[in-house]
Amino acid sequence: MEVHGEDAIPAQRERRVTPRPIGVCARDDRGCDEQAGDRAGYHGTIRPTLIGTPQRRQVVAAKTAVNLVTGFLVGALASGAVAAAGTLFLRARGIEVHLAGADYWELVTGGAVAAALWSVIGLGVGTVVRSQVPSIVALFVWVLFVENILLASFPEIGRFAPGALARTMAGQTSGTLDSAVLAALLLAGYALATIAAGALTTTRRDFA
Repeated sequence: MEVHGEDAIPAQRERRVTPRPIGVCARDDRGCDEQAGDRAGYHGTIRPTLIGTPQRRQVVAAKTAVNLVTGFLVGALASGAVAAAGTLFLRARGIEVHLAGADYWELVTGGAVAAALWSVIGLGVGTVVRSQVPSIVALFVWVLFVENILLASFPEIGRFAPGALARTMAGQTSGTLDSAVLAALLLAGYALATIAAGALTTTRRDFA
């Protein structure tokens, strides 16, 4: 017997909430997307990866390795481009640049290593936070506002912030530490802490 009208609504609702196996959530199922967590989970693209590699920490480790390499390369290109463009611009205006080859080397290599570590920090934060936009906004707010307030009000504390450590590694001396090696170790500690939190979140999160 067919049921029409309001009596058919409960049956329709029952069909909508029927559990589905991993990876077969319908495109219009917002519940599945909200449980996904990060950006890849939101679109469902991470589910086949987690099915093929059940050890989620291995997935996080692979992402970390890729981010380190790409972050280093992008950081090196960006630092080199900034150094070259800045030098050419200043000399075009008749301003002499008193930087030796070692200074340029520190700027490019330090900037590249800092970018690699910051990419891991971004990966860790993006893994913990369930939405991509808030994680990006939070990082920009921290670097552009919070760290500047710390440096202005509490310089002895602010110079240990991640952004100040990255500037130390790139050769800047204002409001930074005296040792680039120490800054690199501390920034690596930040990166390790954030990616460890991301790995812990990923192992406990439901991506079904």
